[in-house]
Amino acid sequence: MTALLSVFFTVSGAAICLLAAVGVLRLPDFFMRLHAATKAGVAGCGLILVGVAFAEPSPGMWIKVAIAVIFLLMTTPVAGHLLARAGYVGGVPLWTGTRKDQLQGELRRGNFDRLPGIEPLYTGFDQEVSGREQTQARLPAIKDIRFGVIRDQVDFVASRALALADTTGIRPSAHVIIDEGMVDATRDPANTHDVVERFAQQALEQLNALISHAGQSVDIRTEEGDPEDLLAVAGGADVLLLMPSEGWFHHGADLPTPGMSWGPDGLLRLPSLHGGPVLFVGSRPAPVDNQQVVIRDDGAAHILDVIEWALSNGLWRNPKLHLVWQGDELRQQEVAAIAVRFGATLTLHQMASVKPGDSEIPEHLAGADALILGKTPRPLRTKWYGHKWTERISPGWKGEVLLFEDALDESTLQTRFRLSDVGIGPATRVTQRLGEALSFTENERRAMRRNGGQNDSPASVSEIVVTLANGAHADETIDQAITLARTHRIPLVGLAVVDTKMLRYAGPLPVGGISYAANLRRNLLEKARRSLADTVQSFEQRAQTAGVSFSLFMEEGDPVKILRTRQRPRTLMLIGRDSWFDHGVGEGRANPLEYLARRGIYPLISVAKSPDEVQTISFVHDGTPHSDRMLQWFLATNPWPEAKLRLLPDPAIRDEEIDAARKISAATLEMEEERGDVFSKRSQRPDVLIFGNEGHVGWINRARAISRPDYSDIPIVVFG
Repeated sequence: MTALLSVFFTVSGAAICLLAAVGVLRLPDFFMRLHAATKAGVAGCGLILVGVAFAEPSPGMWIKVAIAVIFLLMTTPVAGHLLARAGYVGGVPLWTGTRKDQLQGELRRGNFDRLPGIEPLYTGFDQEVSGREQTQARLPAIKDIRFGVIRDQVDFVASRALALADTTGIRPSAHVIIDEGMVDATRDPANTHDVVERFAQQALEQLNALISHAGQSVDIRTEEGDPEDLLAVAGGADVLLLMPSEGWFHHGADLPTPGMSWGPDGLLRLPSLHGGPVLFVGSRPAPVDNQQVVIRDDGAAHILDVIEWALSNGLWRNPKLHLVWQGDELRQQEVAAIAVRFGATLTLHQMASVKPGDSEIPEHLAGADALILGKTPRPLRTKWYGHKWTERISPGWKGEVLLFEDALDESTLQTRFRLSDVGIGPATRVTQRLGEALSFTENERRAMRRNGGQNDSPASVSEIVVTLANGAHADETIDQAITLARTHRIPLVGLAVVDTKMLRYAGPLPVGGISYAANLRRNLLEKARRSLADTVQSFEQRAQTAGVSFSLFMEEGDPVKILRTRQRPRTLMLIGRDSWFDHGVGEGRANPLEYLARRGIYPLISVAKSPDEVQTISFVHDGTPHSDRMLQWFLATNPWPEAKLRLLPDPAIRDEEIDAARKISAATLEMEEERGDVFSKRSQRPDVLIFGNEGHVGWINRARAISRPDYSDIPIVVFG
């Protein structure tokens, strides 16, 4: 019997070790290979040792095997965990199929590919900040208020946003979003989308009822995509983001997500991604004035600026401040000076340093109305082993939490820079909010650093990017890009993209269909590449014939992520009207312009015909601040300087909602304004039509999409 058990354990252990070895050789990334080496490797070796003990049974042998197995279990998994952690912090690449990085925001990630001795990226920030003046410059007054709309969490968040809008005079924007990542990670994405869309519709109905009762105007956005990308504004220190203290943009659709290692939950990652303040609204209505506001001084250098910013912007009326401090007398005096300047009372509560697992504030302050924190409580999960994140603040906490993470935090340093340091004037400052993903390459930052932060291009437009996609309007798009590059005498960039995300999806597979699906994916990709090669060849020939210098980039992956990396403050990005990056091989996109705009790729120029000369431009303004910002961007870049511009206000908006646009245009050029259904007059159809905010009709506001003027026969359309 012992011989049979020896054979069984030895063969089983050897088989598991073989699987571990195959995993180490074949798994796609470092972290998966470590899983195979530690888990399967330890299990296999342990079984072999047990088999050896059964082969030579004796008390001494069993003691030796037991000690060996214990040491294996105590050392190898721990070593593997530490190696994986070091690899993650060092920037070892993740598998390209990774849907969610659950450690994002919890561990700082380095650049694995950066060689020793190479200087770090220049960000525009001085590395040492001293004195109050410099820190104040990073915390400007509120200019924009946006809030997330989540089913069953609408009342408190929307009410708080409307109250702030009434105080500041700023028209807020509400964002109803469907989390595409969560939908794609479920077993049945189509059914999940229907469920989440129905729940989101209910959230929108709750919001509309509240707005009607309040009698205030709100700019409502309905979007699909990654909520973190759609909500967070890089460098948007003047944009206040309001969110509920729980919930996410699956809107309560509690469906299994086997494609995610954790449930969909990005709420606490927003403060580190958003360049401005984030206010998590509590589940208890706060009083109108005399609010009890707790300041948790954890030693963060910027907490004084956050206090001053909150009081100067009127987040609370006649607040009673409570400073929870750790014995720093100088800090106490600085907070007291701020409180005196704004006429607020201050009470001191000394508290020892907080250990992991302790409450952030004393128990007797758990009933306060608001809390100011310098850093988001870790871990970044709204629920951790069944406990809400607000319980980590204090058991029973139901107030609101203001977070404005340090602007010099290394995790967000690469996307935050002063626009004045890179030669961008105030007129184009708005594009940082429009693009929501501005980034500069290392070479560009070094070049700007050598030039003293100035861009030596005399043109308002710095770059023309044309997306190369095989479609009915590919040649017209290339011709218009060449015309713009030649007019402005600026670089022309051809961006050739293959949408592998679409082409690799083979749909539900029958039993035994894996090999067929793999062949299908491979054939589709080859066809798309061949089709793209024809478009690239046409682009090169046309650019050479026109005498325009160009550069060419070829990428494969998710087109949205690839296009987002090419967005710059003064870049014009062009795409064919009906083109998509499957190059006629896949299912395509019915409305590629709307699809990309809803995912943050805007301003975006869609071309159906390349006119010999652009003479008339019409700008459709819907009365929102977003349209104002789009108009400001257009006037700053000025792609068609000789054309005549007409402002077309939406017939439904009030006259005062267009005042800001009139002031913007009056300071720059003489512009016509016309109301009414001008699109019914065929003679007045423009060469270029710009929708200031029509790229975000989304999946709910279909009535607005139907009422939009038909632009099928207009040569060039721009979505903002």
